[in-house]
Amino acid sequence: MGFTRERIIEALTSERALTLQGAPFTVMGAEWADEFIVLSMKPGAARKKVPLDEGLEGGRIRWGRELEFGGVIKFVDVDNDRVVVQPFEGAAPKEGETAWVFLNDFLGPLIEMWQGPMADRAAKALRQSKVDVDPIQEIRPLSPDFADLRKRQVEAVQNTAYRCSIVIGPPGTGKSYTIGAIAAYLLRRFPKARILVVGPTNVAVDTAILSIDDWLQRIGRRDLAAQVKRIGAHF
Repeated sequence: MGFTRERIIEALTSERALTLQGAPFTVMGAEWADEFIVLSMKPGAARKKVPLDEGLEGGRIRWGRELEFGGVIKFVDVDNDRVVVQPFEGAAPKEGETAWVFLNDFLGPLIEMWQGPMADRAAKALRQSKVDVDPIQEIRPLSPDFADLRKRQVEAVQNTAYRCSIVIGPPGTGKSYTIGAIAAYLLRRFPKARILVVGPTNVAVDTAILSIDDWLQRIGRRDLAAQVKRIGAHF
């Protein structure tokens, strides 16, 4: 069964219901740093555990008997299991207390998009991706600069000739390395192109940019590497 607008809305709504429930974290320590609170935390017991990573940045955090205190998570220090919170009001949580994290409701606007006037355009693009299966650009062999890419990585770079391409792989398989190669390849092939790289966390974006910078210098385009702009950070 193919994807339909109704199935997409149903899946998004189901996932959103889980995210809005909030995730418990056990506070291991808390200290003030100027107007911020630095919390050491670990995931608490829950049916669906939420990892302590950059995905929490921008989310709301609440604590207290009635969850009357709280703030916004501005930064996550993954290596030390800490978060930096800009508090709204109240005292810092105590050691052993449970703090509840409510992730950003990024799925809400997406559901509204699929239910609103933009849904027709999105549905049309979805249908088009099933019909237009031919590449929209000529598939060309890669230059010697890309010789150290593995076969699947070469395919990932060449698949940019299609309207849509998805690269999937577990950690350590070279996805970030391939992202850098893709950007370098496209900028060499289309010198006036502009590429937007987005990611779910600050670290994901930074890792991609470092890979792109490395590849641009590798192919002798240090001038383009200097034009890379990093947009947006919570802290």
